[in-house]
Amino acid sequence: MDKKVRDKLHTLLESIETDNDLLVVNDTVISYIKERRRIAAVKESLNYTKGDRVSWNTRKRGYGNRTLEGTVVKVNQKTLSVDTDEGKKWRVPYTMVTKV
Repeated sequence: MDKKVRDKLHTLLESIETDNDLLVVNDTVISYIKERRRIAAVKESLNYTKGDRVSWNTRKRGYGNRTLEGTVVKVNQKTLSVDTDEGKKWRVPYTMVTKV
């Protein structure tokens, strides 16, 4: 965010008189961020279909820090359901996977 926008935002926030009004602004900003993330997830989900081969790095306990590969079995709202080559099932966020 550049200085000019930050200054405008600061001026706007200073004009808000009560804490309750600031909380309303906060709730509005949080709702906006959640909506942007939801839209981004929907757009990202369009990049994957059932049967796609994907890989991801894991740090889950018992797996160490390694790369896993598998086949997409379901495209969920925020994650992919993936069957690994080792026979395990994983739910992996879109942000963690790449197509193989």
